[in-house]
Amino acid sequence: GKWSVDFNSVPPVPTGQASTTADVTVVAHDKAGNNSTTAKQTITVQNSALPSAAPTFDPVAKDDIVNKDEAGSVNISGTAAPNATLQVTIGSRPAQPVTADGQGKWVIEGVNMSGIPDGKYIMSATATAPGGTTSAPTNHEFTVDKTPPSLTITGRQNAETITPEEAKQGVVTFSGTTEAGSTLKATWNGKPIDISNVRGLGLWTVKAPATEIPPAPANGTAKTALVVTSTDKAGNTAETTLNVTIQGAPAVTRQTTVNG
Repeated sequence: GKWSVDFNSVPPVPTGQASTTADVTVVAHDKAGNNSTTAKQTITVQNSALPSAAPTFDPVAKDDIVNKDEAGSVNISGTAAPNATLQVTIGSRPAQPVTADGQGKWVIEGVNMSGIPDGKYIMSATATAPGGTTSAPTNHEFTVDKTPPSLTITGRQNAETITPEEAKQGVVTFSGTTEAGSTLKATWNGKPIDISNVRGLGLWTVKAPATEIPPAPANGTAKTALVVTSTDKAGNTAETTLNVTIQGAPAVTRQTTVNG
């Protein structure tokens, strides 16, 4: 009285589901034509596909730091299984769907982060390959830093003035501070000039040699400027200009005595 049956096909598992169910019913007929009661059993059809591969994120803005210039339009990209459907969440924003191409590449273009405060943020993404189940989430951290570095000129008293005595000393030194780790550039009298930078402390120094100090006429003045630019690790830039006046030496007067 034992029996068995082989099925050539089973109901397909819907995309994104791990399994589905199907009902198997059996009715027996004897030689006299009598029918048995119907036997019914529910079976589970499992998805034979491998679980979807977890997606990956590319570095945001190339270095995972979004600066002021980049914040207006940021591309979020990565990889997943070819033609997978992803749900990507950026910080507290609602999840955004995106589909990977045939090579598994995906991108969300032009995300505006101008209104996001400076700080660290987490992105999360899941991927569902065609016919597969949803992957485990992948998290990725990035930083928003839109604040330019601090930049000051300090050190010399009356830094905006060079006296005749200072000009004769051969070198006039300017110094200041900026955000630690920043990169600095400087121009003096419109030309690039070396700037020393103690990055760990944010201290900088510029030494203007006498040969680069514009000469001032006697009893007159000459003008020049020191321009310092600081770029922080995020790529934000600050610039400050010190307009400098060079004082000329007093004119030498000769007194002639005429004896009559």
